[in-house]
Amino acid sequence: MELSTVKFFFPELSEVNQTLDVENPEFWKTDASYTNIITYKAWLYYTYIQLKKINFNVEVSATLPLDGIIVILADEVSRKAVSDNYSKLSKDAFIIVVRADEIEFRFLLADIEIVQNGKYANNNNCFFIPHWPHPGIVQRDTSRGTTIKNIVYKGGRGNLDQMFYSKKWLEFLEANQLNFVLDTEEKNKETYHWHDYSDADIIVAVRPSFSNHDRSDKPALKLVNCWLAGVPAILGNEYAFTEQRKTDLDYLQAETIDEVIDAIKRLLEDPEMYKNMIENGFNRGEVFKPQQITKMWQSLLTTEVPKVKKSTAFKFSKSRNKYLKSFTSLFSIDHTFFEWRQRVRFLIKK
Repeated sequence: MELSTVKFFFPELSEVNQTLDVENPEFWKTDASYTNIITYKAWLYYTYIQLKKINFNVEVSATLPLDGIIVILADEVSRKAVSDNYSKLSKDAFIIVVRADEIEFRFLLADIEIVQNGKYANNNNCFFIPHWPHPGIVQRDTSRGTTIKNIVYKGGRGNLDQMFYSKKWLEFLEANQLNFVLDTEEKNKETYHWHDYSDADIIVAVRPSFSNHDRSDKPALKLVNCWLAGVPAILGNEYAFTEQRKTDLDYLQAETIDEVIDAIKRLLEDPEMYKNMIENGFNRGEVFKPQQITKMWQSLLTTEVPKVKKSTAFKFSKSRNKYLKSFTSLFSIDHTFFEWRQRVRFLIKK
């Protein structure tokens, strides 16, 4: 079966400086008013560029394509565009939806979904493809050896647990002459530093806890970036991390400030373990490099898409009746309890 053109729908494409190399940190700077543009860039434009490198027939468009293999983000703008134009799609149009951080349940007009970890992937019509690692990562300066001086957090302030502002944490840092560096969105409005790990000695990333929510929608991106950057990590108890964890050399897990402090002390007292974590990270990170993730996309497009096109569910979609397609998806796909619950919550909020 000849593969259709793969077309990425990027509503804010006009805001992208396409003259810049996607590995250039300048490419990832953005105006804060464009809330989804980084996710569009990471999941759509970057994928478009990587597939283009291996001579895939790919396009990217600011308007919704009506034929071919259409790849969209599961944000509200893109979902609405598909819903509003569903009847106009060609009979052979095929919709791939990347959930990313947008929704936590199936978009019923999707033919295939991509999720950020393997918890809800069924390898039938929902597949796990890892998030691309941050482009242009600057590895930790090897001359730092096993020195531990800078404890670094990279991310939005809202994703950092309040315990890192506690008196106990501040006293621990002072007693051990450690720096806590907040490399946050707020700090770096004009510059981009999230790719630079040159002065980082340990990365910490523990999100606030939420009842009845296991963070099963998130990727293991922070862990993968640490592996590739050569920096040991102390991370919270999240599915995406535990899914990848084989030994303590992958990362140290912590949920309380005492556990974070104990993990840091463990590394301070055991330079050999610190060194082994760096080496192990480089080895583990090999399968998450762009070349390997490109192969996963290639397999999805050349192997899984043709399989789904032969399914009864896809044959129903050829009528281009969005209500029939939604009904078929709702009752023919094995949704988990968590996904049902999140769908109901979404409908209540509307």
